[in-house]
Amino acid sequence: VALVSLALQLETAIEQGEPLERIEAALDSFAVEMEQIVRVVTSYLPPVQPKCDNTVSGPLDREVVTPILGRLLHYIKGKDCMVERYLDDYHHELKNLADSGFVLLEKHL
Repeated sequence: VALVSLALQLETAIEQGEPLERIEAALDSFAVEMEQIVRVVTSYLPPVQPKCDNTVSGPLDREVVTPILGRLLHYIKGKDCMVERYLDDYHHELKNLADSGFVLLEKHL
């Protein structure tokens, strides 16, 4: 119920052209509530099994990885929920990051 109310407040603020500060505040409130709901729902789900092998299979191709990491950073800065999907899509290209960087990146996202 709280999430629906916060979503409505956010939608209304956007539709009415409220100042950016009010829209961001509404978005932040919505995001906090959404994160709480995700945590609760996740606590009832079985543990996720790794989708693939995280072992290093070869050298890192910087020409391939650099634009992927750039786009990933864009999603992170924009607080875009596509970041996890994008990371999954480019798992093969990123799994050779040094010092288990991919595992850490995946964990934090």
